[in-house]
Amino acid sequence: MSYVEYVRDRSITEAKRLDSGKLLKSHVLTIIAAKFFKDYETADASRKISQKFVGNPPFNGAVEVDPTVSAVINSCVGKDEIVETYIKLKDEVFKGALVESSGTLEDEEEPVTFEEAFAELDSLVGLGSVKERLKKVFAIHQTNQKRIEKGLDPVEVTHHLVFTGSPGTGKTTVARIVAKLYKSIGVLPKGHLVETGRQDLVGPYIGQTAIQVKKKVDEAMGGVLFIDEAYTLTQYKATAANDFGAEAIATLLKEMEDHRGEFAVIAAGYTKEMGEFVLSNPGLKSRFSTVIEFPDYSASELLTVFKDLCMKNNIRLPKEVEKLVFDHLGSTKTDGDAGNARYVRSLFENMFGNLALRATAGGGSIGTSSIESFKPEDFPDDVTIKNEISQPFGFVPIP
Repeated sequence: MSYVEYVRDRSITEAKRLDSGKLLKSHVLTIIAAKFFKDYETADASRKISQKFVGNPPFNGAVEVDPTVSAVINSCVGKDEIVETYIKLKDEVFKGALVESSGTLEDEEEPVTFEEAFAELDSLVGLGSVKERLKKVFAIHQTNQKRIEKGLDPVEVTHHLVFTGSPGTGKTTVARIVAKLYKSIGVLPKGHLVETGRQDLVGPYIGQTAIQVKKKVDEAMGGVLFIDEAYTLTQYKATAANDFGAEAIATLLKEMEDHRGEFAVIAAGYTKEMGEFVLSNPGLKSRFSTVIEFPDYSASELLTVFKDLCMKNNIRLPKEVEKLVFDHLGSTKTDGDAGNARYVRSLFENMFGNLALRATAGGGSIGTSSIESFKPEDFPDDVTIKNEISQPFGFVPIP
């Protein structure tokens, strides 16, 4: 298939997904701008025009590509003509449309390059196997983008991922970076992440679940929908006859199919439970083919996390206090439900609380020297560790 045929066929096919009636030229422009020219500003603006004029003219239920747009695309015989047609179509769509430059697009953060986003990933403590898997994932996406530019068919791959592992291993943090990476290479138009879970997706009454799922998908459109503890959508069915988790999954799968390539889903949770989740539905298994396991942190990695927190908050960590922290991390269960990096965060906050009590104990003004460095007495005792720090984090698996 030639480049021109690929542009024509895919743009019309994808445009048909957007509406079951007569297609507006802005619908076609949205697809061509986003998928083939990486002009996301035009794609977002033309999508807004489409939404504004939905139902005008009234639709008769038949899929009908605008004959004028179809004719000009079909008449193209080379890549240069595709570009020329795109420019003409863009001018025509926006001609006469009252589109304010300040009101056309939502405010977006400063663009992040692929190198910058991956440097952020590389800067995370540990996660060596995760970084290697993601390098391969994005090498595939970059290769496909280059194949399209060269007039070759891309190899179909899914954008959706499964992150497995214990709480506190960086799954949410990495998901945010993945969203930036998708945007930086042009796979998705926006670099935002929408976090959600069972509580947001499953309604208590008939008819509510599909609405809630679609609402979250709409929020994530152009970016990434991150479903934490996704396995809870299936685990409750054994204990609740009127549970609507299955409806949430069915609705999500339909949205993933109807808006293929327009957003990505990252489902996360415990390793065993997520394996059962993916296998619970053939549709899930086919769409979530890439599973990335997040390992628990070692004691030395957790110490690095603690030292980073000290540096970020301008608190010195004397060697004797560092040894107390490291010895504790090496002899205490910090993986699994204990929380990994979350455990370290809790330890740091508890020690800072002790520092604050020490600094304010004498009354009067607080000296700088008393608040800029940890001391051995700031390290919590065994009772405090048991009652305030060593608590399970996240969702406790159903027996």
